[in-house]
Amino acid sequence: MILRTTRFLGAVALSLGFFTAGAALTHPASAQSDTPVRGERGSRHDIRSDELRLARMIERLEHDRRDYGGHRVSAIGFLRQADQQLQAAVAVDRNTAH
Repeated sequence: MILRTTRFLGAVALSLGFFTAGAALTHPASAQSDTPVRGERGSRHDIRSDELRLARMIERLEHDRRDYGGHRVSAIGFLRQADQQLQAAVAVDRNTAH
């Protein structure tokens, strides 16, 4: 159980690291092409799916009995920030003419 949770937290930290690195290396939205790489519907579906996955991860971590030296709480905070970013992306998409 401890090993499984440790692996889970490691995977979360690694995913957040890749997410952060990708965000830092991408161009701002204003510099991107207006031509979508994939269908709008598929992209929105992916974001909604990711939001649900984040909610499940947050819930699992919130109910974990161990603290892992504060790393569990830190991971929950980062996951909530990622969720807020996805919500902001959906809001921008909703308010942008395609």
